[in-house]
Amino acid sequence: MVKLIDAREHLSIQVHPDDTQAVGLDRLGKTEAWHVLAADPGAELFLGLRSGVEVTEFAVAANALDGSSAPLLRSVPAQVGTTVMVPAGTVHALGAGVVVYEIQQPSDVTFRLDDWGRLDAAGHPRETHLDDGLAVMQPGLRPELVEPARLRATLGERHLLAACRYFALERIALPAGAPLTLGQPDSPVVLTVLSGEATIGAETLQTGQTAVIWPDPNPGVEFLSRSPLVALISSVPDLQRDIVDRARRSGLGHRAIANLGGPLNDVGGLL
Repeated sequence: MVKLIDAREHLSIQVHPDDTQAVGLDRLGKTEAWHVLAADPGAELFLGLRSGVEVTEFAVAANALDGSSAPLLRSVPAQVGTTVMVPAGTVHALGAGVVVYEIQQPSDVTFRLDDWGRLDAAGHPRETHLDDGLAVMQPGLRPELVEPARLRATLGERHLLAACRYFALERIALPAGAPLTLGQPDSPVVLTVLSGEATIGAETLQTGQTAVIWPDPNPGVEFLSRSPLVALISSVPDLQRDIVDRARRSGLGHRAIANLGGPLNDVGGLL
């Protein structure tokens, strides 16, 4: 699942369960990744508890329902072009003034821990799920930004931005008139144009538009940039074939490849 999120104000401080924890809810867990598309000066990403903060300290602050827990969170400057993997169990929030491309497991399970004192239409604090959230929180998770891994490309530039068992994210930058063949045999491919214009099959895509390419045993959807173009491509990868082998063919080393998985370390286990 992919989303474009425009956080005009601080979004709620929240946490998601992993697959095992979500079984009792008849749902999947929710690991996600963010790629920052725009950020106001001073904008922040909140990623995990600050070192030394105890869960009980956080719980007391969150229970005040007024944003008091925010200073206990680790703040990372939101910079355009950066990517972070946010595993299930990570306490997190998007700060005000950030636009991100989010890719996630297809799950709607969210436990809101603190909502900055916002009120609902009746003037009451919005619903939170503190007990449920504390039960699934992994306080040791403090995700770092993912270093992009540059792939060899005949035309333009291609960078792997994040990869795990649930999804992979790639950024392409192409000159005008550059052809590309898209598709996978066992996963949909989602392409979002960040700038420029392209044709994909018989369709024209412009800035901000997205196309979904369905799985095909013989993938071969033709893509052509009509102007200098930047786009994001996401899919559910075969980690060995689509990530590790491609990265190795581009001469990338162990550390650069393993880093793509963030705290999940899904990729590192294949090296």
